[in-house]
Formats: sequence, C-alpha cells, structure tokens
Amino acid sequence: MAINNLAQGTTEAIHMRCPSSSGGKDWVGSITSNGELHTFWGKTGHISQHAAKPATKNGYISLISEKANKGYVIVDRFETGKGWESQQPAPPRYTSASPSTPSPQPFVPTAQPVKILRVEATADEAGQATGPSTLVWDF
Repeated sequence: MAINNLAQGTTEAIHMRCPSSSGGKDWVGSITSNGELHTFWGKTGHISQHAAKPATKNGYISLISEKANKGYVIVDRFETGKGWESQQPAPPRYTSASPSTPSPQPFVPTAQPVKILRVEATADEAGQATGPSTLVWDF
C-alpha cells in the first residue's frame, strides 16, 4: 500500500511495517527537496495520521534507523521520477521462446591427486629400515 498523497517536492520515501497485537502498524517517512520531513502512520492498511516538521537528510535516515530498531521492516520505497517500487512494472519474464542468458555455474573445485615422486629411506642390507623415511612431493 503506497501513500499516494506525498507532499509536493518529495525526493524519497520509505514505507515500513511492524507486527503488533492489533494486526500490525504501518509507518511512512518522506523527505522533500525543501527540507521537510513528513511522517504518516496507522494500523496496517489504514494509515490515517500525518505530521510534518523541518529536517535534514541525516534526520530522516536517523528516524528510519530508529524504526528499524523497534522492529519495523521495509515494505516499499519511493524515489522521484520512479514512484513507489511496488507500483513499477515487473521486469519481463523470459519464456522458452525468448532468448535467455545462461545461468552462471557455481565454481566447484576439482580435486587433483598429489604425486609422490619418490620415497627416500635408509635401510640395512637385509632391507630393514634404519632411519626416517623422507617423502619428496611434487606440487
């Protein structure tokens, strides 16, 4: 649900929602090009309250952070020239007849055997090991 009556000059807005025992709370914050912060709030689906005050972009961002810390999550965004994301047309879907980009394949490393070139060991005349063996690796 987007707010269709944002203040004139709104550059961006965010719609957030938080669950509650009464079914949920919605909050919309927006900022205008002339430095006004507008907030709208109410029960989910019934935003009926509105307030406005002077603010900076940092104040707007801070308020969004406060709402997130209280359990609100983003459900929609508004940008000048684009409108609400939820109301933008969906990107085209590819069908089997449409050209498509192949999906990137995940990188799967292949195991390579380690080659042992030789084992050096000292042994007596009877073939019994008399000293430590040394492995010589080929990397």
